[in-house]
Amino acid sequence: SADLIPYLQQHHAVIKQLKPKPLMGLSDITALLIYFYQQYQWPTIHGPSPLQFALNRVDEQTQQLTMDLLFGKPKPLALDALL
Repeated sequence: SADLIPYLQQHHAVIKQLKPKPLMGLSDITALLIYFYQQYQWPTIHGPSPLQFALNRVDEQTQQLTMDLLFGKPKPLALDALL
């Protein structure tokens, strides 16, 4: 995905005019998440992909935490609670 950044830079003025859209993904998309957050302050989440949700590959707690975050209902979370 990092190979797309020069193309995105060429269209910076157009992208800057767009309404921010939440972006979510992991692994290969990480470079784009960082780019959109740093360049445009778009909301980004490094987390499970929609495909993982659809294939039921995400545990129930992660599903709930992600949905709460996406729909503006984030809850405080202690890392030791996940262990």
